[in-house]
Amino acid sequence: MTAVTEHHASETRASIETRAGIETEALRFCILGPLSMTVHGREAAPTAAKQRQVLCLLLMNVGRRVTTTALTSELWPNEVPRTAKTALQTYISALRRLFAKELGLPAETVAASLLTTDAGSYTLHLPASCWDGAEFQALLEQGEGAAARGDYEEAETTLARALSMCQGDILEDVVKGPQLRPLARFLDEARLHGEEILVDTFLRTGKKNQAVCRATTLADRNPYHEGLHAQLMRSLYAAGRRNDALKAYRELDARLADELGTVPSPETRTLHHALLQDAPDAAFLRLAPVSVG
Repeated sequence: MTAVTEHHASETRASIETRAGIETEALRFCILGPLSMTVHGREAAPTAAKQRQVLCLLLMNVGRRVTTTALTSELWPNEVPRTAKTALQTYISALRRLFAKELGLPAETVAASLLTTDAGSYTLHLPASCWDGAEFQALLEQGEGAAARGDYEEAETTLARALSMCQGDILEDVVKGPQLRPLARFLDEARLHGEEILVDTFLRTGKKNQAVCRATTLADRNPYHEGLHAQLMRSLYAAGRRNDALKAYRELDARLADELGTVPSPETRTLHHALLQDAPDAAFLRLAPVSVG
């Protein structure tokens, strides 16, 4: 790169950073459900399946390099065609044109400062505020931290706000290959962890009916998740519904045996044993301390 080109690139970056403070305020990506990309509230997400995959992989690694190898394995997990390199460049070019059009930027500015190429990789440069995944994770961390220090009112408010952002399965309308799947799964596990802590918060503050409602929905949606079913059992017992709590265990036990050929964990069986007693040992019903992580 010549000194002139380096100077131009520096000016371009400064230019987009200045403009980004204005332009990117109107740009919003949502991945906590169907993929959405809006500019000034107008939907602008690409419709081609592989372009959407490329965009999502770049977005979920925003600010970090994504190698062409990673992108290629995401798009063609079974057999990479001979035209893969050209096709990938076509998808990147299409995304750059889309950004240029929607943000009112010159194409060369987008290529130099927004969606860049460097040493066999691509990087999407956007502030974290542009996508819901970053806000979601930050709110979960704040809520879990509040619960860990015993500030359950703040924990409930913050976790409820984070979880209300979820509008369905992560990237539910995007094809997910070997690169996107674990990233989506990570966010889904973070969501479930936040849900568990929110139910804990309800129980710790005596909101038994809210705990039952939330835990019931979670257990129904996650039929093999023992932690959520244990929470449901505790919630039902706390609400004075011991028979329903025992029924929840029986249903879980039968489902695990019939469909997975397994049995509940020792912890879940111990909880069940405690619920069978006329005067259960409170130690087995007590919630574990909230932990972050």
